[in-house]
Amino acid sequence: MAVGGALSWVILGRNGIVNTSSLTLALALLAGLAGCGGGGGGEPASNDPPSTGTKTPMDSLVVPDAMTWSTTQKQGLQLQVLGQSSGLPVADAAVSLFSFNRLGPNSADALAEPVPQDLIDSGMSAADGSVTLAARLPAHLSEVLVVVSAGAASVSQVVQASQLGQPLTLRLTGF
Repeated sequence: MAVGGALSWVILGRNGIVNTSSLTLALALLAGLAGCGGGGGGEPASNDPPSTGTKTPMDSLVVPDAMTWSTTQKQGLQLQVLGQSSGLPVADAAVSLFSFNRLGPNSADALAEPVPQDLIDSGMSAADGSVTLAARLPAHLSEVLVVVSAGAASVSQVVQASQLGQPLTLRLTGF
């Protein structure tokens, strides 16, 4: 049923007699539609930001040869897991590399300990306590969180991404 047909049915009713309450409702409906601008016609609204200058065609862009396109950085992690009291290698320790956050989830207050966020890479220590990971870090990360756990013991340390290629030793308590 078209809008006109529906409107005439509301005004006249089923028996064709004008109903004043229906007429009032129909006029209110028409006034509401008119107030909304009619719901059509005209040019569509543009969501584009206003132009701030001249535009450069894509074919005239010159990219320097030294441009780094990568959004990741490949970093190696060489880790030695030793017991805190014994100084002996700890085998089968789980090693995880995380991005992390130092802020609370509901505030901008700094936390006492960094909170792991996204797992970047993981591995297990060998019989000699060594672990080697070849991780691809997001290029914007300057620090990562290394978490080592074996049984109930665990230790975590924040490491500068630039230091990941250097050997690192973590000591677990209880071993």
